[in-house]
Formats: sequence, C-alpha cells, structure tokens
Amino acid sequence: DIDFEPDPYYHVVAMIEEHGLHNICLEEKLYNVSSGKRGKTSPALSAAVALSGAASSEGFTPIIALIQLVGLEMAGKFLVENCTHPTTSDFMAGATGAPLPLDRVAEQLKIRPKLLHWYLHQIFLNCPDNYTSFPHTTVPPIGIAALHNKHLEFYVQYGYGSDDENESTIISFLKAAMVHGGATAVDARRLLEDRRREVIPTNSSKIPKVKLTVKSLFSLELAYAIEKSGKGTDDAIVVLQLYLDEVKSLARAVTYVESTKDVDSDMHDTLRGILVEYCINNDVFGDLLEVSALCGADVATLVANIPKSMFIDGLRPKLVKAVENYRLQLDMYEATSRLFEEDKICNLRDYAHRSRRGRLINKERPGDTIILPIRKQSPTADPMLRKKMDRNYRRKGSMSLFYRHLRSRQNNALPIR
Repeated sequence: DIDFEPDPYYHVVAMIEEHGLHNICLEEKLYNVSSGKRGKTSPALSAAVALSGAASSEGFTPIIALIQLVGLEMAGKFLVENCTHPTTSDFMAGATGAPLPLDRVAEQLKIRPKLLHWYLHQIFLNCPDNYTSFPHTTVPPIGIAALHNKHLEFYVQYGYGSDDENESTIISFLKAAMVHGGATAVDARRLLEDRRREVIPTNSSKIPKVKLTVKSLFSLELAYAIEKSGKGTDDAIVVLQLYLDEVKSLARAVTYVESTKDVDSDMHDTLRGILVEYCINNDVFGDLLEVSALCGADVATLVANIPKSMFIDGLRPKLVKAVENYRLQLDMYEATSRLFEEDKICNLRDYAHRSRRGRLINKERPGDTIILPIRKQSPTADPMLRKKMDRNYRRKGSMSLFYRHLRSRQNNALPIR
C-alpha cells in the first residue's frame, strides 16, 4: 500500500468550502490594516501574518495568506473552482454570496505582481468563461479590459516567447482578448519592442543579458502583433524579415506573402521579390518551390524567376513533387466544391418540397388545418438548381410543360410524405 500523506493545511480549504466561508477571504478588514487609515494591527492578525509567512502586514491579504499557507497547487485549484464573474458583470447583477469574484481576488493580489500574473494565467487556462469568452453576457464587465492590459504586460515581463504559434501564450491570449479592447495588438507590439531593446545590446562590446534566441526575442509574437496592427508595405517587410531571419520558418513566410495577395497587389509583388531574393542568396530556392506548392502559391512564377546561371540540386524531383502536390490540392478543392453543390441542391429541394406541401396545424384545435400560402421565391430561380432539375424534367422544344408540371405541384398542398 502506498502511504498518502495529505497536506497539513488541507483542512483549511476543506473548512472554507464546507461551511461557505468564502466571504472571509474577501473581508477588507483583514488586509492593509497597518496603514494609517486602518489603525494598529491586532494581536490575532499579527499571529496570522506570522503563520502565513508574510514579511509585514502591509503585504498581507487573506488570499495571499491562504496561498502562502497551503501552497500554489492547492490554492490554484481552490481559486479556479470558486472563481465567478466580476462583481461589475451584468451576469452577476443582483447575485449575493458569490464565492470568489475575479475582480475582488485580483484586487488583493495586485500588491504581488507575480502572484497576480499566476492567478490570471490559471483563470485564462482553466476558467475562460469568466475572463475572456463571457458566453452569458453581451458586453464584457467593467474593468476586465484593464485586467487584460495588465495581464499582457505580465506576459511580456515574466514570460518568454515560443517558436510554435499554438504553444505561444501571448498569441493565444491576444486572440482571446483583443475582441474586448483591453489587450490590443498595438499595445503588444509596443511592449514587445521595449522588451527586445532590453535584451538586444545596443553596444557591440556589451555582453547580452541572455542568449539571443527566438524565445528570448519574442520574434514570433512580435511578427503576429505587427501583422495584426501594422499597415503599409514597411510593416509587411518587417514581418517577412522576422519570419525569415529570426523565426527561420519558410512556410510561415510563404503563407504570409500569399495572404497579402488579395489585400494589396503591389505589396504582394514586393514581398514576393524579397522572398525570392532571400531564397536565392541562401540556396534554399528548391525548398521554396516545395513550400509554395503546399501553400497554394504560384509555382510557375517562381520558376520563371530562377536565374539562368543558377544550379539547384535536385530541381527536377522537387518540381515533380510540387506539381503533384498542386494537382492533389486541386482535386481536393474540386471534390469539395462538388460536394457543396450537391448538398446545396438537396437542401433547396427539401426546402422547396416543404414550402409547397407543408401544413400548419393548430395545437389547441387539432382538427383545424391551415394550408401555408406560397410567398417565397421559386426554387427554379437558382440557375444551378434549374440546370440540375432540367436534366430530369426537360423535354425537347418548349419548357412550358415542365413549368406547368412544377406550378401544379406547388398549387396542390399535399401532406409531407
């Protein structure tokens, strides 16, 4: 048997949840009592401060004391499980006895920035409905934008970058919080650029504080922020250079260049020229052909830009593979388009059938049946549907027979079979 020793202070959390003592954790009389406004610290409070390990009662709040008492793991579970919407939320209007509102807990932790960052990160990961998504409210609560802005600063100050967009907490947070206006791409760009100035030495003789990597430079995060907030060709060139020089991702660079095709044709041509020049100078033009075929780019234009004196090792197999990938993607798109057309035709036929044969039955008087009048557009107004239906009903010569047959079926209100 494995001996399991529970945490020595587990009973504190269990007692709070069992007896509903969450309001004690929010009691304002228990924190900041040593300031001039609150008077002297009581002996009982001083003992609680000493037991929790706080240096002074100035930094003592019930939530901080609980974290110091039971540890981050247990306190994190307790705070996440009992987290509710901010008190300023419309969803919490009129609610009484809310366990631990988000804004009240954040108010206590603001004197410890690292603890506040840890708490907001736990809520963002495990309880997004109360922090970023808000499925029960139309407007985010008052003050949530300020929390988002502060949390973004914490991510840049205490966090680190990533070389994978799916694993980057800053990008994930921006995607979820930008819609509320607190954490914007413009703010993220400013913070990230300031952080990069601290990391990158301005003087060549100065030793950098940390090893310059993609994670320490926030290269991927900065490229995303500029892509979302930047305007014009200059910002687009900066994004492309970040993908090529720091992130070292040719696939991201090609995808970004292709995304500008429908936005600005001149910008697209400029970026494509920079991309081709970079690949030629670094002997990765063959890789560019493969990646472009996978991203759906124009491979023929890239082949036309190959210098006459340039030798590319294995160019023929790479072109064959690129053409095969292009044909495969083309077949997939065509198959998807056919399926979409067939589904649309089936839905229109079902809609037309129900609209001309449906009956409205009164639940209060089951014997009464009201025939629905035909007020909507005829399904034959869709040229694609008419073409498909003509294959089955069309006769040589005039189309009057088909339309008479169709109108007769519309006029006869029959039950749905």
